[in-house]
Amino acid sequence: MAPPRKSPSTLSILADIYEVEENSPNLTSYSDALGLCDNCNLKILIEKSLHPDVKEGILLHEIIEAINYQLQLGLPHSSIQSLATSLITVFRSNRHWKFF
Repeated sequence: MAPPRKSPSTLSILADIYEVEENSPNLTSYSDALGLCDNCNLKILIEKSLHPDVKEGILLHEIIEAINYQLQLGLPHSSIQSLATSLITVFRSNRHWKFF
């Protein structure tokens, strides 16, 4: 059995370095959110108790949120969710590819 995947502690997203925190106390104040991209403080918060596959999808969603904010794309949340779901499916279906 492979060891559980851990989220990176930092991510470089375009011109900024975001801290990635799991199970941050700040996240619990947002009712049903499983993740949060705080662009003002350069933090991505992910619920720690999630299955690793779900965490990957949430992290990708929050990365797209950061890109949307930085590039002022104006994408609605539904489009961000659709992009995240589509991309995580491509990445998982092609794990033999080296994406990074």
